[in-house]
Amino acid sequence: YDLALRLSVPIYDGGYRRGAHEQHVALLAEAAERDAATDRQARSDVRTARQAVDDTRRARDASRDAAKASDVVLELAITGYKAGTATSLDVIDAQRGALDAETSALIAEDNFRQAERDLLAATGAFPPR
Repeated sequence: YDLALRLSVPIYDGGYRRGAHEQHVALLAEAAERDAATDRQARSDVRTARQAVDDTRRARDASRDAAKASDVVLELAITGYKAGTATSLDVIDAQRGALDAETSALIAEDNFRQAERDLLAATGAFPPR
C-alpha cells in the first residue's frame, strides 16, 4: 500500500479570486438594474394603457353622440321630404351621413375594447388564467 497526503496552498493566484468576486458583484448589480428597468417599463405600460382607455372612451362617446345627431338629421330629412320641402337627394345624403356616423361609432367602440384588453394585458389580467 501507498498512502500519500498532498497539500496545495496557492501563494499567488494572479488576482483570480478578487476578479471573480468583482465580476459576481457586477453581475448582481446588472441584474438589479434590469429588474428595476423592467418594473419601470411595466408601470409605464400600465399608465399608457390607462390613458389609452380614457382617450378611446371619450372618442367612443363622441362618436355615439355624432351617430345620434345623424339619426336626428335623417329623421328631419325624411320629414322634410314627406312635407315636400326636401328632395330625395337630401334624404340620401342624410342616410349616408347616418351610416358613416354609425360606422365611426362602431370603430370607436372596437378601439375602446381593444384599449381595455391592452390595459388588462399590461396589468397581467389578460388572458385569464
